[in-house]
Amino acid sequence: MRLATIGEAGDATGLAIVRDGVVVPVRDAVPGLTSVRAVAAGGEEAIARLDAWAAAQPASAWLALDAVRLGPGIPDPGAIYTVGLNYVAPGEACGNGPGRPLIYGKAASSVAGDGGTLAWDRSLTANVDAECELGIVIGRTAAGV
Repeated sequence: MRLATIGEAGDATGLAIVRDGVVVPVRDAVPGLTSVRAVAAGGEEAIARLDAWAAAQPASAWLALDAVRLGPGIPDPGAIYTVGLNYVAPGEACGNGPGRPLIYGKAASSVAGDGGTLAWDRSLTANVDAECELGIVIGRTAAGV
């Protein structure tokens, strides 16, 4: 199942399910499951509830994906940790990379939806790498991850 956060009336965002180029807004239809964060916290049971709800939706409830505004996957992230220096340069042999990756935090304002714009104060730093390869949402307390 693919989940999205989509723009709705005004600037409000809401949970949606995406399938085969169409999207169905969940809104408040599935109690307790109104965000990707809530689905992550609910685990497999939450996904099963959403899947059953989506299967019962009529074709008229589904919208073309290009008819909605995609928001950030998690519009209100908690802690954001990133890992740097965790790779070798292209063509470099494995084992020649840094001995230990660099772990650092990001501001919650550093997320945007498809086509969104992120800006930074260049007087603070000119050293910004605009990249993201993978985002992982952990919905529960975790250790040793």
